[in-house]
Amino acid sequence: MAKLDEYRQYIKNLLQQNASTVWDNRIQAQIIFDTERDRYQLIYVGWRDQDRIYGSVLHLDIIDEKIWIQQQDLRNWHNAIAS
Repeated sequence: MAKLDEYRQYIKNLLQQNASTVWDNRIQAQIIFDTERDRYQLIYVGWRDQDRIYGSVLHLDIIDEKIWIQQQDLRNWHNAIAS
């Protein structure tokens, strides 16, 4: 159980760190924690002029006591937000 708690804390810190890098005040970084099922996501939500911004930036699961990276698209999202 200590190992799972350590993984959960690591994921929480990672998502919070990446959520703080959003520099456009029209975009919200939202962190989703499902600690019952060990699913965790960072999504971007917002508007840029007429364009809707929404998508998963980072999605991590803990499966069989291992961290699975389901989605990792930080670079593409940061480039899209910057343009």
